[in-house]
Amino acid sequence: MRNTVAPVAGLALLILSSAGVHARTASEQAYAAGELDLHTALLYQVLAVRDPDQLPARFRDEPAHPVCGTPALVYALAAATRDAPPEYVARLGKILARPVTERATLSPSGHFRIHYDVTGPGAVDARDTDANRIPDYVDEVARTMDAVWALQVDSLGFQRPPSDGSLGGGPEYDVYLADLAPGRAYGFTYPEQAGKTTYSYLQLDNNYTDANVYVKTQGLNALHVTAAHEFNHAIQFGYYQGDDGVWWQEATATWMEDVAYPDVDDYLQYLDSFLRYPEKSLDSGSRYAADLRVYGACLFAHFLHQRHHYAAVRQIWEAFGSYGNADIGHFDQVISRYDPGGLANAVGEFGVWNYFTGTRHRPGYYQEGEKYPAVFVRDIQLDVSTPKVPVEEVSRVDHLGSTYLRLVPNLTPGGVRLEAVPRGTSRWRLHLVLGASDTVLVRPLEQGVEYVTDWDRYREIVVVLTQSELRGSAYEYSTTVAYDPDLVDVPAPLALRLGPVFPNPFRPGVHSQARWRYDLDLASRQTRFAIFTASGDLVYTLDLGARAARSEILSWDGTNSAGEPVASGIYYGVLDADGRRATAKLAVVRDRGD
Repeated sequence: MRNTVAPVAGLALLILSSAGVHARTASEQAYAAGELDLHTALLYQVLAVRDPDQLPARFRDEPAHPVCGTPALVYALAAATRDAPPEYVARLGKILARPVTERATLSPSGHFRIHYDVTGPGAVDARDTDANRIPDYVDEVARTMDAVWALQVDSLGFQRPPSDGSLGGGPEYDVYLADLAPGRAYGFTYPEQAGKTTYSYLQLDNNYTDANVYVKTQGLNALHVTAAHEFNHAIQFGYYQGDDGVWWQEATATWMEDVAYPDVDDYLQYLDSFLRYPEKSLDSGSRYAADLRVYGACLFAHFLHQRHHYAAVRQIWEAFGSYGNADIGHFDQVISRYDPGGLANAVGEFGVWNYFTGTRHRPGYYQEGEKYPAVFVRDIQLDVSTPKVPVEEVSRVDHLGSTYLRLVPNLTPGGVRLEAVPRGTSRWRLHLVLGASDTVLVRPLEQGVEYVTDWDRYREIVVVLTQSELRGSAYEYSTTVAYDPDLVDVPAPLALRLGPVFPNPFRPGVHSQARWRYDLDLASRQTRFAIFTASGDLVYTLDLGARAARSEILSWDGTNSAGEPVASGIYYGVLDADGRRATAKLAVVRDRGD
């Protein structure tokens, strides 16, 4: 069974994680050294996020980042079904046992029973401004849980979580409030049965105000996104709870945070862990400690939602439930309903979408892509002083991962010859991104030879290599690049020139724009276009940045820099290219009423 993680394999995945992605916990290091047995190490991982005070002193790591505590519980429960010693099962049972609280109340919808204390270390704030004899914080928890149910079950079509009968005092889903600060977690969803599916209960913090723990998101914002996240786990357990799907559990639940509360943007804190290492498998990542990649993998859920439909995320869970496992092949089956190319096409597009993050963001890709960290891109170093000498880059990419190779023309005239050759018989999706200052062109890059002429038109040229195999690691791809000064389509103009202008005179009430042609005989690193009145007053400027030696068109709509219409009169356009100037005259004629 693909990606089914037995306890030994699961912990080995932890230990072998790249040091740059995941810092080993003390219990992981002790397990690797043979100082801890497997089941003790798993229990210590649970306690590390739930109650580190119960750990021996040497295994109490410094808190790195609060995370969802559910994956540790899922792995620990799975281990209990695989030849675990009785003492392990007994101790885990105590950890998973439901808390005993002083009070409970039902949410307005009746879907939830909220359990809480009013005294002791886990007590909620006793303020009750509406005098309904229920603390305000408990009221807010109840309203929040009802809201996430209405969204996920009633609106998005996810099935309701499995019923526990009346283990919490009634048929409602149970939510327990406690002081989770020592546990360094935002929340927990406790699976209570071993097997393919299970009922569960939630545990949320009693205030989310511990500044040393909840750094990025605090207070009600933290409550809201955590409720959305953990309730999604409760729903997931009704489809499938196996530990082979933990990465998608966290990716989906983190995506749901933003679907439910788009203004909070808590998920942004996890994206760097994914975009910094794009060559790693989509479904890779440790579920513990400092490795946040499984949360950053929510990007794939965002991609499916925005590129296809939110229902694709739910349908993948339905496929898990139908087959009783989390095989990556189920993604292909579901995505093929939206794209005949299936998962292979999807991860190829996903690789392109991830390029358009941070300062590279463009409309048509992630809705909030400008807020994301930019994906890591590797530069190819070409020596243009030795033309036609090929440079080879060998990329190593895990299944369903991507890598990015960038060329920076730096205004050097000519072009490049690209040759892309896979090593071995694995499947790839390749794209070429040609990024200019104001436009971006993306096209598939077929395996073979590609010529990019007049490459100085672009600020950067990027080859996106995406591995589309469903399994395996370190697949190799050879990309050879050679600079060729003869790869030009159009010779550079013979002189710096601005004009002619059309139409001239320009009538704003009749014509939508005036167009200025300009010729650059030499590349310009600082290029600016400005319009002045006949008396020398500046009315409009446009920073063109670095420009290659070629002819281009400028447009002007007859307004000044503040967007206000200019008066009739004579105006002068001035092109400044690294201190050299060219001018052209234009008459603006406004009819009455314009």
